[in-house]
Amino acid sequence: MEVLLKDLMQKSSNAQPKLLLRRTESIVEKLLTNWMSICLYGFLRETVGQHLFLMVSALTQQIAKGPVDCVTEKALYTLNEDWLLWQAQDFSSLKLKVLFAVGTDGEVSEPLEVIVLDCDTVEQVKEKILSSFKAKFGFPYEYEKNGLFLPLEEVDASSMVIGEVTMLNTLKHYKDENFSGKYFHLIDPDVDEDQTKNPERKKLKLKEVHLTKLLSTKVAVHSFVEKLFRSIWGLTLSRSPFAVKYFFDFLDTQAENMKITDPDVLHIWKTNLPLRFWINILKNPQFLFDMEKTPHMDGCLSVIAQAFMDSFSLSEMQLGKYAPTNKLLYAKDIPKFKQEVKMYYKQIRDQSPVTPAEFKDFLHEESKKHENEFNEAAALKELYKFIERYFTE
Repeated sequence: MEVLLKDLMQKSSNAQPKLLLRRTESIVEKLLTNWMSICLYGFLRETVGQHLFLMVSALTQQIAKGPVDCVTEKALYTLNEDWLLWQAQDFSSLKLKVLFAVGTDGEVSEPLEVIVLDCDTVEQVKEKILSSFKAKFGFPYEYEKNGLFLPLEEVDASSMVIGEVTMLNTLKHYKDENFSGKYFHLIDPDVDEDQTKNPERKKLKLKEVHLTKLLSTKVAVHSFVEKLFRSIWGLTLSRSPFAVKYFFDFLDTQAENMKITDPDVLHIWKTNLPLRFWINILKNPQFLFDMEKTPHMDGCLSVIAQAFMDSFSLSEMQLGKYAPTNKLLYAKDIPKFKQEVKMYYKQIRDQSPVTPAEFKDFLHEESKKHENEFNEAAALKELYKFIERYFTE
């Protein structure tokens, strides 16, 4: 892999060295991505994984504290303006005492306290109950999907019909004494359509009135985001992961050999590591954990991933009043994060080099950990197929 990397660097040095490793078109770039993923698995499992899980959990809990429209998934508490529920109505919390069937003799468990909102739909209440059960006991509650888990329905004879749309039942609806095709929950379709036709008015409203909601969510999860970023930058560790140190030293050596003196080039080369590996992890926690990533969660994680990417950027952000809200949310934090990234690169460079013997032992240990997880013959066959396709080019 080193020989192929040197080859690639020599070709790039004659054109634009800053573009090295920017894409994943060559075999060596694909090899580097997969090699780094395997080598960083232990670091991810033992150090970063916990902080990522806590950050996603904190974000999930914060979103659930306010109304979430179950049709559009827009929420009052979010990090992404595209998912902001700007029509949020008044709501209040309710404490439910939930009993679960135990065994087959009609016995029930001790009451489990679950906090829900009076504007939650029946399905949302079910989801919160099941999530609370799993969080407390560590395993999901099994029940018949069509059984009488909760004898309430989102649409029944008592549902409110407004024109051609039907409002989904909420807990507030079932507390009311007065007890076809389209449904809505918290967003009035007519008002939403009016906002779609007037996007500029919507943007103005978001920026001037509802930016505080985005900020409140950002503040609620910020400590978890900071801990996650710093666990990746490794400022609390005495030594960075062997693979990172070895690869960064390799890049330093090649820059010297190629007489590249521009520090920006080395910074960009090294930044390909977080862009190539960590961004994918930050945006896809479901790759690591038994959790579902909703489109709304994906939107929030994209904002956090963008802040992570901006922390490695060399260019200064110029933000005006029309700047995207995801940039505005972390505008005050990015300069501090950039300084930490510079310290991170300096810390790695100042560490004692990884000796060939140490690195050989490290690779041997990593190979032993995964020796039963890979089929070498199958991997080689795929490589040969790839080489055969492009051999004549």
